[in-house]
Amino acid sequence: PLADHLPGVQLVAPDLPGHGRSAHLAPGAEYTSGVAVNAVLDIADALGWDTFSLLGHSMAAEVVARYASEHAVGSTVAVSLFLPADEALRPRNLLIIDGALEPSMLRDQAYAIAGATLGVRPEAGVTYGDFADGSARRIAFSPHVEHIGVLYSASSLAEARDWFDRSFDR
Repeated sequence: PLADHLPGVQLVAPDLPGHGRSAHLAPGAEYTSGVAVNAVLDIADALGWDTFSLLGHSMAAEVVARYASEHAVGSTVAVSLFLPADEALRPRNLLIIDGALEPSMLRDQAYAIAGATLGVRPEAGVTYGDFADGSARRIAFSPHVEHIGVLYSASSLAEARDWFDRSFDR
C-alpha cells in the first residue's frame, strides 16, 4: 500500500537477509540488526543514490533507524519502532508511526526516542525541529489499528507520504 501512496518516488523494497524471499542465512549464522544494516548499506551503494529516505516496519524500523543514524539519509519513517531503552539513535528527520492499539511500550518508546534530541516530551501529531538541518521529529498514532493494520491505515499512509514530501521539499 505504501508504494501506491508515494507517486513519483523510486521505491526499493528489499527482503532483508533471511526474510521474505531472500536467501537464507548461512548455517549457524545469527541474524542481527548489524547484518540487516549492512544489507541496507550494500543496497544503497549499489543504487548509487545521493539522497534517499528509508521506511521500515517493526524489526525493519530498527534497521532503518540504525542505518540512518550512521549514514547520510534524507529522512526516516519508522513504523512500530522498538529499540532498547538505552539506545540513543539520532537519524535525520525522524517520523515514528505506531498503531494506536499497539502495546503501550511502543508508544512510550516513540515518545522517548523522538524526545531524546528535543529535550522535552513531544506531543503526537506535532512536528518539531527543522527539515533543513535534519532535526525534524514527529510521532503519529494511527487510530483503530494494531501492529499489522498500521501498514494499511490511511492515516499511516498519509503521514509517510507527507513526511517524505516535506523531506524533499515537494
